[in-house]
Amino acid sequence: MLHLLNGKPATLIGRVVDKETKLPIIGALIEVFNAVDVSVGFGLTDENGQYVIEGLPQGAFSVRAFSSDYMSETVQIQLSPNEVLELNFALTKTVAFTGALIGQVVDNLTSVPIANAQVKLLDNKKQPIASTTTNEAGQYFFASLEANTYTVVVDADGYQPQQQSVTIATLFEQDEAIVANFRLDRIELGATITGKVIDADTKQPIFGAMIHVINTEGQIVGRATTDRLGHFTIHDILPGTYTIFVTATGFIPADTQQITVNSGEVLDLQTFELKQIPSSTGAITGRVVDNSTNVPIANVRINLLDNQGQLVSSTTTNEAGEYSFVSLKAGTYTVVVDADGYQAIPPSVTLTIRQGETQRADFRLNPIELGATIKGKVINADTKQPIFGATIHVINTEGQIVSRATTDRLGRFTIHDIPPGTYIILVTATGFIPADPQQITVNSGEVLDLQTFELKPKSPAPPFNPCDLINPVVTCNVCEVTCREQAPDRRRTIQVQLPDGRYQTLHLIHLVKTITVAIRITGENGSYISDPYQITSYERIVLEVPSNAKVRCDITVSDCFAQLIYSQNQPVSILFSFDSNQQFLSERDVVVTIKGKQILPRCEGEIFGDWEKYKQVENFTLKVAEILDWIKTRTKKEIQIKLNQINFTYENNES
Repeated sequence: MLHLLNGKPATLIGRVVDKETKLPIIGALIEVFNAVDVSVGFGLTDENGQYVIEGLPQGAFSVRAFSSDYMSETVQIQLSPNEVLELNFALTKTVAFTGALIGQVVDNLTSVPIANAQVKLLDNKKQPIASTTTNEAGQYFFASLEANTYTVVVDADGYQPQQQSVTIATLFEQDEAIVANFRLDRIELGATITGKVIDADTKQPIFGAMIHVINTEGQIVGRATTDRLGHFTIHDILPGTYTIFVTATGFIPADTQQITVNSGEVLDLQTFELKQIPSSTGAITGRVVDNSTNVPIANVRINLLDNQGQLVSSTTTNEAGEYSFVSLKAGTYTVVVDADGYQAIPPSVTLTIRQGETQRADFRLNPIELGATIKGKVINADTKQPIFGATIHVINTEGQIVSRATTDRLGRFTIHDIPPGTYIILVTATGFIPADPQQITVNSGEVLDLQTFELKPKSPAPPFNPCDLINPVVTCNVCEVTCREQAPDRRRTIQVQLPDGRYQTLHLIHLVKTITVAIRITGENGSYISDPYQITSYERIVLEVPSNAKVRCDITVSDCFAQLIYSQNQPVSILFSFDSNQQFLSERDVVVTIKGKQILPRCEGEIFGDWEKYKQVENFTLKVAEILDWIKTRTKKEIQIKLNQINFTYENNES
């Protein structure tokens, strides 16, 4: 059915109130739908609960009134040309849903119930709202819980704590119980390691010797230094097998020793005897670790060069990532790391050794991943001629464009430095139908030839006129969303006082966000699709980051709604709105100022201040220990675009 305005649009007015209190409901959404459930108009109630929707066509419609915390109501109406129809609503508040949470806590090994275990219930903001203890059967119970997500934390003496996240949803029956059972592992008593380190020649104790305990995965799980009597003690070592490394400045490291300890054991490693480095010579020692995990890296080749660049000696790191060059003559040396697949930080260290002196040169390594190369060709499917200026997008599994290229005059393209992984390849060109998306997987250093993409020319498009369409419906599709910092070198420095009274230096950072959309207007007799249209907006945030730290913002659009706007019976523009989620990340986020309502932080550590009082504040600053990300939920943006600003292409919907 096609609804016509006939130059005499109708108007819908009315008032929305609470059915019980008769008080006006502010911000209620009144939306008018035609027979095929397409929205033809909407309005919001003011502070008196009143609304006005103008410019409605004649015909039969359904009108829906909606407000949060209320049950929506739908009414059928008939509109005539130039009619002003009054339609009032009295909405009923929704009844709070309640449910229950039950469970049992048992020993993971024996399945015996654990009595008197402490059970705490946290809300979705990790705030405690209730607590109880298990009975003799290990059971616990929480009643009268509203629909929400909760965290259950269980702690019992002699056991490792556990927690579960549970959701009570309105999909369940009223007062239905959700079950969350726990199987707790006993806490194993740590072992204790003792010993002594002495000079092999004088038999005197060595003060300040370093003892490392390394597990089978190469991680340091315990360390200690010797006291003035050469003694050391290391507590709380979990049962297992370990390697012991003993080093001391001016001494040659002891041979490694492998040990196995049991729960609660006290193991005396007796005495380690270290030989002194000859006083007439010097030494260079150091350690090599992974830059991101701090885990020692074994078997790394370390080369020692003299002041002429000639190789003096070479060695490899042990399981603790340590190396040493001893019996060195006084002079200048350069230590160079040679590790395949890694980049050393720093690449080399130059040291001057005096007689009897020992110096250190430590290194941190970053893995090197060779990027892949993608190449191919794009041609006209009809003429077989190359297409110049076609665009190739490489999109990762998260929907982000990681690289793009355009074809040369021979239709060829090459894209370098693609990290290993799985991607979607999209090929488009002006005047051509896009190629079907192609999924690829590339490996480190691979050169992948995608061969030839053949694009079919689009049919000649008639002049754009949405009035030619029968029952036009507008939809929008988000093609790409980007967010970046604008001019990092122009960050402004701001001094602020934190909640604890300290002063902190912050940086005002300017972000530019671009959302690329495509608009499709579809009718029963055909459709038009627009070229990608970019919408750019700007935002400022305040972060505590080093001046040279990179700031990244990720933004996704979760919903997009579009509607034709008419003036004098002619479509003149498109109104569309979208809900966006965004997060800001940096190397070190501490203090953040955000604009907007309904913003929920996900962070580690304590939040300073009362979060509740910030919930409805337009701008606020919050201090946290370490921010993982900030998410702005249900941020609605409305934009109206004139039709003459958008380039449309006709699509005939023939099968």
